Amino acid sequence: MTIARAGKNRLTDRNLRGEFYERFEMAQEPSWIDALSFYADSDSDGEEYADLDRPPTLKPKQSGDNLSSPSERTWIVENDEFTTGIKILKKYLRRDKTALIQRYMSMLALRSQTHWRKLLSDTINAMKTTVISRDNKAFFAADHYEGTQINQANLVTASELSELTVADAANPTESEFADILLAMANHFTTFKDADGEPFYEDPQKFHLMVPVKYGKVATTVFGKKLLNSGNGSEDNIIPDLGFSFSRNARLSWGNELALFVTDTENKPMVRQSEQLEDSGEDGIELILIGLDSEHAKLHDEIIAKINASRNTGMTHSWHTGIHATLST
Repeated sequence: MTIARAGKNRLTDRNLRGEFYERFEMAQEPSWIDALSFYADSDSDGEEYADLDRPPTLKPKQSGDNLSSPSERTWIVENDEFTTGIKILKKYLRRDKTALIQRYMSMLALRSQTHWRKLLSDTINAMKTTVISRDNKAFFAADHYEGTQINQANLVTASELSELTVADAANPTESEFADILLAMANHFTTFKDADGEPFYEDPQKFHLMVPVKYGKVATTVFGKKLLNSGNGSEDNIIPDLGFSFSRNARLSWGNELALFVTDTENKPMVRQSEQLEDSGEDGIELILIGLDSEHAKLHDEIIAKINASRNTGMTHSWHTGIHATLST
């Protein structure tokens, strides 16, 4: 394949910035990042969030006012500072390799978005062990409680969902996998708030996250009209329901998967970014030491780097997700 060379006259600081921000905008297309986290601006080292309870259920008016106040439980997400960058030797300009440099700037922009995926995946990996203040349980736990509503499990095995017992946990059939999704979706309707009311009356939209090992069967189940049950074929209703899915190579899971409900105001995670002095959208600060700089004259190179002060954290809405482990 022949790559056309753009010419030295195009490689200006302005063009490099344009290349970066154009790719940056493209990388922000909707994905599981938006489905599973909400974005919050920050103006300090960290931000404090309130763990709000649901308003009480309606009661007969003659029994008096039925008022509640926000919970005093709070949680904090501290920002961390991150940076990365590239050096571009002036000899590439001399040899007219600007098409390569523009692609490199494009990849630098993409890094800012894949970094969110890394941080959020680290948060998901920690959900089985990180305690939330709502009930002093891990986000994924077998014994959550809300008021007097106890032993609510969003960390499930075959003990809670019989569909999780399959012929081969490492390689479930298409039909087994579809049954697991339906059972997990139905399990959301068992979660109760402190008044004993369902968190979800009739959830309709879900996002499934799987490790790479389940990527093939998930792709098949989400794409085929007929599924192989091991004893023939059967109709597949999954594509007609409100499911989406993603495979995540960053997950440190075995025979495990997670399903999140997405038609709710709550989300399982927050992604937070501090607005730096010269930052643009998403808190990314692009620093370009270009062709006319003293550095370029002394070192025969230009530098492009990005800075960010950001972090992710899990919210305390444990009822937005279910983690399941398959067994044989």
